[in-house]
Amino acid sequence: METPAENSKLIALLNSAYAVSEDSTQLDALFDQANAYLFQSGGGWQRAPDLGAARVLAPEIAQHSARLARLFDRFQGSESAQNALSGSMAETAHARMIVSAAGRVEWCNAAAAALFPEAQGKPLDAVPITRDGQQALRLALRGLRDGSGLTQDILPVVHDADGSLHFAVCQVTALPDRPEEPVLALAFSHIRWTDDLVDQIAAALGLSKREAVVLHGVLNGQNQSQIAQTAGKSVETIKAQSKAILQKTGLPRMADVAVLASSVAYLRRPAVAAQNLPEDGHFLPVAGGRTVHYRQYGAPDGVPFLFLHGLQTGPFFPKAMERAFAREGLRLIAPSRPWFGKTSPSSTDAAFNDETITDALAVLEAEQIEHVHIIAHQGGVSHAYRIAAHLGDRLRGMVMIGAGIPIDETTHIHAMNRQTRMAAIATKHTPALMEMILTIGTRAFLKSGPRSFFDSFFRNDPVDRACLDDPAIYPAIEAGGLHMIVQGTRGFVLDGAAAMSDWTEAYRAVHCRAEWLHGAHCPVMGAEFIEQYVRTTSNNPVTIVPDSGFHVLYHKPDLILDLLRRAAAWDEAR
Repeated sequence: METPAENSKLIALLNSAYAVSEDSTQLDALFDQANAYLFQSGGGWQRAPDLGAARVLAPEIAQHSARLARLFDRFQGSESAQNALSGSMAETAHARMIVSAAGRVEWCNAAAAALFPEAQGKPLDAVPITRDGQQALRLALRGLRDGSGLTQDILPVVHDADGSLHFAVCQVTALPDRPEEPVLALAFSHIRWTDDLVDQIAAALGLSKREAVVLHGVLNGQNQSQIAQTAGKSVETIKAQSKAILQKTGLPRMADVAVLASSVAYLRRPAVAAQNLPEDGHFLPVAGGRTVHYRQYGAPDGVPFLFLHGLQTGPFFPKAMERAFAREGLRLIAPSRPWFGKTSPSSTDAAFNDETITDALAVLEAEQIEHVHIIAHQGGVSHAYRIAAHLGDRLRGMVMIGAGIPIDETTHIHAMNRQTRMAAIATKHTPALMEMILTIGTRAFLKSGPRSFFDSFFRNDPVDRACLDDPAIYPAIEAGGLHMIVQGTRGFVLDGAAAMSDWTEAYRAVHCRAEWLHGAHCPVMGAEFIEQYVRTTSNNPVTIVPDSGFHVLYHKPDLILDLLRRAAAWDEAR
C-alpha cells in the first residue's frame, strides 16, 4: 500500500517531468526526483521499500508519458512537430536538417545530429562545413528571404571534420505550426568514398586510372593543388585530367561530375554495401516478418567472433580498430538486437530475449559460420550467455569486455553512477515510470545533442569524460547512443530488464574458455564486483585495467587486440 510520502514523491517526479517538457535544461532535476522516489533517504542507495503507487498507476503513468511527449514536441519544436514536412523527414537513413530564414538550425534528425554534432539551435555558420559550402547555403537562404527562390537545388557541401563531400538537396517549405514562415529543408548525402568505390564509379564513367585519382580527390573535398600534391603531379597535369573528365562526361563543371558520381553510387549501392559491410551492413529476413540488421568488421575469411553490443554503446568501432581487425585476421559479426538500430522490434515484449537468441543464430547460419567465439560488451553479456548455451560445442570461447554480472541490488547498486542506478531500479520495479523518464529524456537528448547528454552522464567520471574529447573515439560513442533510441524507448526498457533479470542459470550452463577485461573506473559495474564474482565461480582470468573505465573497449585498443589475438588461438571449447 502506498504511503502519503510515496505519493508526494511521485507527484514531485511528475511535476519535474512536466518541467522538462517546457525546458529541456531541467533534465538533471528530473533525474534527481527519480532518485528521490526510487531510493530511501539517508544515503546507502537502498531501494525504497514500497514502490506500489508506480506499479498500480502504470496505465495512468503511460497516459502521462504520451501527454509529456506531445507537450515536449509543442514547447521544444522536437521531431514530431516537423514530421508533417515529409513522411520521411525523421528517418535515419539520410541526414536531414531544417534551417530558418535567419540562418538558424531549427531541427536535425538523428543522422544529421551524428554528421553535425551539436548543430541544432546554432547559427548555420557554426556548422562544420567549408567556406564554399557555407557560401552556397547563404545564397540559398538569400533566395528564401527575398522570395527569388533557389538558383540550385543540389549544393556541394564539404564537411570540415573529415573532408568528405556531401550534397545538400534543398527544398523551400514551411513548418506546420508557422505556415507564414518559409524554411529551408536540407537532406544531405553521406557517401564514404573508398578507393574501391571510386574505382567502380570511374569505370562506370569510362575514366582512366589517372583520371580516377583526380575524381577521388574531388569527391573527398580536395582542390586541384591538393590533388596534385597527393598524386605527386603538377597542377597543370591535374587541370588537364580534369578537363578530360569533363569531356568524357559531357558536363561543364567538376561539381556536376561529383553530383553524377553520387547518383551512380546510389544506383550501385546494394552491390557496394556487400563489399563495404562496416558502412551499411546486411539485412536478414527472419521468422515472423522481422528483419535483423548486422554489421561485419575485419577480414572476411578471418577467425569469427559474434559481437554482442552494450545498451548505450552499439556495434561500432573507431576506424583504426576496424583496420586492425582486418590486419590481425579477425572477423567480427555484430547484430543489432530487437528495437536497436535498424533491426525490427521484437514480436512481443515477452519474446525479446528469445528473439535476440534466434536472431543471432540466424545470422551465424546465414554467414555459414559453424564455430565461433563470442565477445560480450557491457550490457550484452546476459544475451551472450543465453546464446552461448544454445551454441554448445560450436562455441570456441568467450571474451568479456566491460561486461556485467548477474546484479544483486543490495551489493552492486550503490557503486553505480546516478543515471545507471536509477535506470536499473526503475526498469526492474517500475517499468512504466522508466518509460516515462525515457520518453522525455530521449527528446531532451535529441534537442540538446548527444554530446550534452554524455557530458552529463560522465561528469563525475574523469577517465570516461576524457574519452568524449578524443576525436577518434567519440563518433563511435555517439553512434551507440543514437543506435539505442532511434526506434524509441522500448528497446532500452526491455534490454535493461534483461540485464536486471537473474541470468545466473545461463551463466552456469556455459563451460568454455573465457577471459574478462574491465576498466577499474567503470561507473556502471564496479571492477571489484567483477573480479570477485568471476574468481569465485570459475577459473577464468580477469584483467582490471587501472587507468580506464566504461569505454575500455575504445580507450585501450591495444589491450583489446591482444585479448582477441589470444582468443583466436583457442582451437577448441573446453
